[in-house]
Amino acid sequence: MRVLWCVWICAALVAALPFPDTLDFLQQHAWGIDGVRHESILQLPHTALHVSAFSKWWMHMWGVRYMDITYTPESVCGPHASSVFPAQMHHQSELMAAFLQLCAKQLRKHLEKLTSFYTRHYRSASGKASALWISKVLEEMLAPIPYASVRTFDHPWLQPSILVHFQGTNASLTETRGVTLLGAHIDSANMLPFLRAPGADDDGSGTVTLLETIRVLLAAQWRPESDVEFHFYAAEEGGLLGSQAVAQSYARRHVLVRAMLQQDMTAYVAPGTSEHIGLVEDYVSAPLTNYLEQLAKVYLTIPAVRTQAGYAASDHASWNKTGYPSAFAIESAFASVNLGRAHTTKDIYSAPGFSFAHMLQFARLAAAFAAELGGWARSPDQ
Repeated sequence: MRVLWCVWICAALVAALPFPDTLDFLQQHAWGIDGVRHESILQLPHTALHVSAFSKWWMHMWGVRYMDITYTPESVCGPHASSVFPAQMHHQSELMAAFLQLCAKQLRKHLEKLTSFYTRHYRSASGKASALWISKVLEEMLAPIPYASVRTFDHPWLQPSILVHFQGTNASLTETRGVTLLGAHIDSANMLPFLRAPGADDDGSGTVTLLETIRVLLAAQWRPESDVEFHFYAAEEGGLLGSQAVAQSYARRHVLVRAMLQQDMTAYVAPGTSEHIGLVEDYVSAPLTNYLEQLAKVYLTIPAVRTQAGYAASDHASWNKTGYPSAFAIESAFASVNLGRAHTTKDIYSAPGFSFAHMLQFARLAAAFAAELGGWARSPDQ
């Protein structure tokens, strides 16, 4: 009875949409008719299921965690990097100077644009447009930087992932250490996919946090010693689809990865709680999470607490599955995360508890992660 009631509500809402061609609207702003007909293979912790698009949506609505392995059914593991991370920090003076240039207005400027897309659903035209806008912002930012590049990583669905590569000064160091990765996801979702999905916190916040991280590092004339990449993934909400494709591509090419940090939802401070960040400790690399905790103690002005997020919580899980060391930083302990507004029309930056100042703490963490693991090359006059 509950299923029939839900279907009736969905049908009524679609019929009420103020658009002359509902299918055309769905193609532009939701999953499109091809997405409705699409079948998926979903990996759960102990089994895999072949499901219809409706069943996948139903599972997502009821909070069932899964990885969609439709496009990556055969997983391979990448080469193993060292699980030993530095015991000391080496770039405090450079990073503290860079932090002075962090700007909440820049975060807001980018988030205003990102949330202006009706939805960033990975199968929608507006989802593709949002990814291409991010690519354009990055290309303009990196245009004068000869050692940086931006590329799109195309997928079978409309929305691409966007990958930024910073070439280190020491190629042999990259060969022995591996590349350092930081990620967030571009896409947004509404439980009713034809409704608006601003996704300000999930994960517009993580996306613009990485944009601001790149901006301040470049303003501080940072260049890594070993390669560093910033990834903006498509289709996280579809079951970590984009990050799985990227991680599997790296594994198949035997790319050595030193560490991967995912930042998903970085903006919310629950009213009445003390400000802190959450470091997820399940389905992650324990040594890397311990190192991340040390970074937070040195470089953040608020405490970090350990928390658990569960199976397939975000894109770090794709790298963990592939054997690469990954970690996950989130806005708070999981019990205080902004789940009540996520995947609704109410996930907006004017909502109570949304904090650009809190996001700046994650920019500090991301910059420290990139610089301490990737290094900070000295210029000839230093």
